[in-house]
Order: sequence, then structure tokens, then C-alpha cells
Amino acid sequence: MKVTEREIYDEVWKFINENAYSPSIRDLCKRFHVSTSTMQKRVESMCFKRMLTKKKGIARSLLPLPESEWKNDVGVLHTKQQEEQGRYASSSGRD
Repeated sequence: MKVTEREIYDEVWKFINENAYSPSIRDLCKRFHVSTSTMQKRVESMCFKRMLTKKKGIARSLLPLPESEWKNDVGVLHTKQQEEQGRYASSSGRD
């Protein structure tokens, strides 16, 4: 089953409203029937896009951010990633 970021985002909101604490990655895995690694990658991507925030090393710290804070322009994200990769390639002496 392919899970959209919007479904995960909505589920995090719903879970917090129903339980008064954040879901774990495993809670989300059970809900969407996906592996831990799949969900972890999706959550990391959503954190990068500022859809969610999570404190490293702290269990149940996943929180949704307002849509006004999301990075929606994927082209801009790819451009920034490519710039960073270019800088690292230049500093490694490959050019």
C-alpha cells in the first residue's frame, strides 16, 4: 500500500487529538501496514519538507507543523540539494 504524506500528516494530527501524545514510528507502521524503514524514510522526508518535526533520540516527539511552514516547492529543494552536492564534489577534488 502506497501511503501519501498527507495521509501520514493527517494521521499524526488524529493520533495526537485522540491520545494526547505523539505516535511512534511503529504506531504509524501498524496503521498503514508498512515496514519501519519505509515509514522512517517517509517521516524523515516530511521533516525535511517541514511538514513534521521530530526531536532526535526522543521517543514520541513527532509533531505536525502548520501548512504555512511547509516547503512545497520541490524544485527549490532539489536545487539546494544539487548545490550542496556540487560543493562537496568540488571540495573532494573530483572536478
